Amino acid sequence: MTATKNRQGIPVITVDLDEPSSTRWIKPGRKIASLANELTDSMLELCSEYLPAQLRPLLSKKSSALSFLAHLPCQALLGNLMEEAKGLSKGTGISAPLLALANCTYDATQYLDGSSPTACSAAVYHDPSNTPTMIRYMDWGVPEDIGRYTVQVDFVRDGIHAYSSLGFAGFLGVITAMSPAWALAFNQAPAAKVSKSLVGSPATYAARRACDASETFSDLKKQISTIKAFTPFLALMCGNDKDEVLRIERPIQGRATFDKPSLGRPLPLTNHYIHRSNRKLNSDMEGTDEDGQIWLSDTTERLCAVEKIAHACRKKSKLPVFRELKRQPVYYCCTVHLAALCPARGEFKYTVRK
Repeated sequence: MTATKNRQGIPVITVDLDEPSSTRWIKPGRKIASLANELTDSMLELCSEYLPAQLRPLLSKKSSALSFLAHLPCQALLGNLMEEAKGLSKGTGISAPLLALANCTYDATQYLDGSSPTACSAAVYHDPSNTPTMIRYMDWGVPEDIGRYTVQVDFVRDGIHAYSSLGFAGFLGVITAMSPAWALAFNQAPAAKVSKSLVGSPATYAARRACDASETFSDLKKQISTIKAFTPFLALMCGNDKDEVLRIERPIQGRATFDKPSLGRPLPLTNHYIHRSNRKLNSDMEGTDEDGQIWLSDTTERLCAVEKIAHACRKKSKLPVFRELKRQPVYYCCTVHLAALCPARGEFKYTVRK
């Protein structure tokens, strides 16, 4: 059993949100089992480099030791995510605890590094008809060929398309998504100066649950503003109406800030806080890596660049062509997918780096 593929050769699977959490991923999982297993092998190989030799057997995909040791804490900590992982496990043959823990990678990198390891960017602009349109650069560099495992997931409810998400085989969260009423870009946020907790869910999965519950732009705003996520995050949203454009910053639980675009300007997003009440939480602009090399954060440069690109796109009634968007520093070696989204016209196109 294999998934349907689109023109780019990207697998497209359908997940029915009316099915119980523990079974909704079984059939879709079978369709992407090969990809999910390959991606898991690649991730485990990377992880094993950091473990002592005697602990490496714990990372076996079918390790009974891992399942035994991790099942109860995963169930207690991850709740509904663990239930979905059980169904995906039945479809792919990969241990449910391993799948559940893999879906915490986004959060784990923030805990380990103290800052965002990715440089995702996005912007919303208004076209000549004043319709909000989003451009999205999704960056992730681990493993280097992660683009090969890209999957489009179409979520349905009551037999009707609810929204589509662009992620990876075995990924249960949301990073780039669009429904008939909204588009969402979800980003990591600086975490070094933010207190962290394990209250709620992994951030991308919390975003998924928000999308599941949102039929309108207002729904999504409310859901994203109130979800409980393990780590801080940033989100950029647009809807069908000219006023439905919003950037949300959630550095800590229970506090969200909102920004709307200035008149005639795009609303950009990258991996640092922009709202005045959060700027003090940004990571240091200068640091030293493990080799003693001094580096400067380029998030401000990316922010300016994506805003400039979006500003150039606003005079066109159609979605921009990708050759116009492939500009450094926002499009570079770690850009896994590049997307253009317009929910008002039902247009969601993307290109994937494999």
